[in-house]
Amino acid sequence: MKKWSQVLLVTGLLAACGVQGTDAPVTQDPCHIHLAPGEDDQLAIQSALLGAAPGSVICFEAGVYELSDGLSLGVPGLTLRAEEGVVLDFSRQRTPAPGLAIQGDDVAVEGLEFRDPRGTGIRVDGSDNVRLSSIRVHWSRPSPDAVGIDLRSTSNTQVSGVEVSGAGRGIRAEASARLLVTGASLSHNEVGVWIEGGHDVELGETELRSNGVGIALFADGVAGGERARIRGNLVEGSRARGGDPVAGTGIVVAGPFSAEVFENLVRSNDAAGLLVLGPEEAASAFYLSVHDNRFVGNGGGPEPDRDVVVAGESSGFCFERNEGSIQAGEIALDAACPLPPLPALSL
Repeated sequence: MKKWSQVLLVTGLLAACGVQGTDAPVTQDPCHIHLAPGEDDQLAIQSALLGAAPGSVICFEAGVYELSDGLSLGVPGLTLRAEEGVVLDFSRQRTPAPGLAIQGDDVAVEGLEFRDPRGTGIRVDGSDNVRLSSIRVHWSRPSPDAVGIDLRSTSNTQVSGVEVSGAGRGIRAEASARLLVTGASLSHNEVGVWIEGGHDVELGETELRSNGVGIALFADGVAGGERARIRGNLVEGSRARGGDPVAGTGIVVAGPFSAEVFENLVRSNDAAGLLVLGPEEAASAFYLSVHDNRFVGNGGGPEPDRDVVVAGESSGFCFERNEGSIQAGEIALDAACPLPPLPALSL
């Protein structure tokens, strides 16, 4: 903790001189603050998060950090960067606060592992331009009320290469705009990815295995205009559990929601590979284009289903160049599709 003590002393002097909150100084060391496991990891990490200047890089040395409570980050522009082998252990956490609560803009979190947080692993509230990469959130025992990564009313958020297992929701996003999730691995959660409301959401190159439901898109019924692209994902092994009517489903789309679902491999889910819940009457806001997907061996659970099931009004739906079987009246999985593609999201 010698490194930390020196940094804490400097931070305290800067604050006493009234310069806390100025931009981080330019140094040859890419890390402005170094942290290593010690006697009081809770105090050391939280003090660093509170005392860092905007734009600072806080680096974690390898090891297990024992936390007794959640951490909060409100300073804009911070980067938390971890060496390989950094574990934030919340197994002795006293309160159900998020492992890391982020409320600052332009924040990046890289390489941290969250072990057994009592509630949420990372929660982001109302922030813009947050980057979460190569993060692992997991529980030793299934925690159905927990959330791995929880995004609330965020904008321009990028989540890449994260792993979440054992949660109620692996990734949950509510009322978030411009969210890009790529290269994630989500397994053994009640729901892998839960998206409620939100504009310009994109989920790609992600593996979803052995969840209760792989991907769930729900309109929030308030803002309207929800739009999402689901592309190039592997969704397999969703398992039916208890009396949940959608458990065991690969992908659920409940509209009105504008969605393009394409180039996914959806296989071996207990219930439908894709379940579309349309409104009882035609809704002009419900745009659904499903094309170039492979639906293989779905619906073999305790209540046999089909690869694709469409319920409700489906006049605005389009299915083209898909492999699999469908239960949806006159709709065919391979038909001419006049709907234009949704624009790709780039952050």
